[in-house]
Amino acid sequence: MLKEEGFVDRRTEMCDHGNFSGTCHLCQSVSRPESSGGEAIKDLGNHQIIEQILVSGTEAEREVLCKRYGLSQEQLDHFRYFAVLRNSTLSKMEEDLEQRLLKDPQPTPEELALGTYIENIEPQVRAAISTLRQKGYSTWESGFYGIEGEQRISFQEDFLKDFIPSSEFVQALTKKGVVLDVEPSSISFTTQRKSSLEEIEDAWKEIVANLPSFVSLAQPSSLPNAVDFREKHGADF
Repeated sequence: MLKEEGFVDRRTEMCDHGNFSGTCHLCQSVSRPESSGGEAIKDLGNHQIIEQILVSGTEAEREVLCKRYGLSQEQLDHFRYFAVLRNSTLSKMEEDLEQRLLKDPQPTPEELALGTYIENIEPQVRAAISTLRQKGYSTWESGFYGIEGEQRISFQEDFLKDFIPSSEFVQALTKKGVVLDVEPSSISFTTQRKSSLEEIEDAWKEIVANLPSFVSLAQPSSLPNAVDFREKHGADF
């Protein structure tokens, strides 16, 4: 179900998505659905199976999906649009990373601090992640999240525990079809429109610009794979 328009504050709720679809800085890997198979329709409670159906399922499978969750054709089209967009984005990221490793495997100082190549970060959140680190936020996952076209950036600490966006800012986003959701250790949004990656990137830039800054730049990521990444490249932080 798409969230209602406006600001959603879920500070006391547990996220029911887990860490399914975000591009996780901890594991530095992305998960993309394989082609839908005949058994897919038997497990519609699984988000990954649902995404398989949205991306590469048959019309019959999608019809069952609509009936199971009471989705309208408009909702199905919306979910499918973002599932396909995510899938194509991750495919392009894999290609870009392969080329990067062939042509210029030496990470930049920013990548060493982040603990991964920039190509491992989804393109629509790269600028936001860079700005957030400059503002003092340490992140661990970002990008597409779940099956509803949600975008999320999660932090290693409860940086936003005291932050409440202004009503004027929330209204400005709502007029653009952006539904903001702030939690102590993450910030996310959904769009009511079939937004392009460029439009999603612009929304992230606007949201991040509205967040408070801390005293200094974020420290180099201390996540295990980030540490391993720096050790692999002989970096001393």
